[in-house]
Amino acid sequence: MTEAETPLSLADQAQLVELMTAQVEVLLRDLHRRRADLTTQIAELQGPEPTGHTRIDRIRTVLNAQINTGLAAIDTLIEETETAARGFRREAASL
Repeated sequence: MTEAETPLSLADQAQLVELMTAQVEVLLRDLHRRRADLTTQIAELQGPEPTGHTRIDRIRTVLNAQINTGLAAIDTLIEETETAARGFRREAASL
């Protein structure tokens, strides 16, 4: 049996699950911060009235669409990460 195949002790498993849970929590905080930043950017782009300059208004529209796409992607990542975090917490509780 190689070192890679050696089963982890219960204490090592618990420590590994705790570490993974902590990493997921940091990731979640970062994703929520990024989501808040994008939400602010959307508000800033939507706030002012159209400028009357077709090119500028078109650029703002495109940026708004891209930010909304990024926001949807972050929402999906948050959901998936929260699901993973719940799984790690359940695993930690069962050890």
